[in-house]
Amino acid sequence: MILATGEGCGTAEIIRRSGLSKPVVWRWQERFMWEGVHGLLRDKTRPPGKPPMATEVVKRIVDMTLGEPPGETTHWTGRAMAKI
Repeated sequence: MILATGEGCGTAEIIRRSGLSKPVVWRWQERFMWEGVHGLLRDKTRPPGKPPMATEVVKRIVDMTLGEPPGETTHWTGRAMAKI
């Protein structure tokens, strides 16, 4: 995207080539304009918003979804799982 900008491509062409949205293209172009390459690397080091679930929790959820839901319900819901 930044190289295409440097080649003189317009926003519409960059969107077409990359498949990204206009706000995303603008955001990255602005970061590069103000911070250079450092601005492009910034998100690489940002920690994830939520920590991953523990393996035991994932296994329990999968096991529950493979079994029958409680009562007369036809499918599991997140709320039903949280109650159990």
